[in-house]
Amino acid sequence: MIKEGTCDVMVTDAAGEMKHVRTLSAGNSCGELSLLTGQPRSATIQATSQKLVLLMVNRRMFNATIGDAIIKKRAKWKEFLRNLPIMGSAINDYEQGLLADACTPREMPNGSVVTKPGTPLAFYIVFEGSVESPSESRTFTRGDIFGQAEILQDKEAMQPTRKATKGRVVLLTLTPSQFYQLVPLHVLVKDSHEQQTAVTQGGAGEGPRHRRQGVGAEATSSTNVAGGAKTLPVGTSKSKKTIERIFAAIKQNIIFSRLSEQQLTMLQQAMMEHHVAAGSNVITQGEKGNHFYVVDGGELDGFVRPHGQSRGLGEATSGHHQLVRLHLKAHGCPPHS
Repeated sequence: MIKEGTCDVMVTDAAGEMKHVRTLSAGNSCGELSLLTGQPRSATIQATSQKLVLLMVNRRMFNATIGDAIIKKRAKWKEFLRNLPIMGSAINDYEQGLLADACTPREMPNGSVVTKPGTPLAFYIVFEGSVESPSESRTFTRGDIFGQAEILQDKEAMQPTRKATKGRVVLLTLTPSQFYQLVPLHVLVKDSHEQQTAVTQGGAGEGPRHRRQGVGAEATSSTNVAGGAKTLPVGTSKSKKTIERIFAAIKQNIIFSRLSEQQLTMLQQAMMEHHVAAGSNVITQGEKGNHFYVVDGGELDGFVRPHGQSRGLGEATSGHHQLVRLHLKAHGCPPHS
């Protein structure tokens, strides 16, 4: 267990290259998998801070205290998590073990409320039974997930009412911090129902979202691209200061917190300049989202219109008092999409 300092977890991929998986800091632990299985180490842990202080325990004491409990928990949940369609091959064996360790099972009586406005935020995976959400017109069954849209937008007060149905319901839950650390980026966008929920949950009178989450209504139109072009170039050359601004922006975004330096560089290299005339929509609420933006120069106003109203996000209208308004400044701000 790390008492002081930081470490990087490196895993060798199928191509034989070392891949950065995550960074560990004070309070995190590592090394348990080999003790539990007796197999060779599955990851390389590299010290990254000038000073690193670890608390250690040997195999005999580890297994005598918590090893047996961990083995039983992993045996119960790991196979289920590995076979989730939403996860697929998104997480390797090492990460599956961490996810199984972190998940907290919750049994919900028939008819009980799972989420409602004001309940603590959590990420849910349905293991048994079903959960109904009338406002989303959806029933979640075994293997389905929910709760990520509210976590990403920090919307505790805007959670839909979801109820346990059909007898015994068992849910696996993660706290928001566990969710950010353990659930891969591309898992979050596989469920189109949750994407639509993220767009439509904004309401009148709501305050600005937490700055780290950015604007949740991700949308853009090909008509917004300069000249109406249907395709974008792979990337454009950038000055050193522009590159620094891009890195500063994307590193502040929690969604990209698990990307390695190589992946962040690839993201930066793929970005291109996009010039927008004053008064034009960069994003229009409700449209399909195809682009991610970092504000490099100038200013934008962001608006979220309550569900059921049709005008666009950021559109200049006379009824601004009905909208949630967010002001996005250039240079060094978090990225918004």
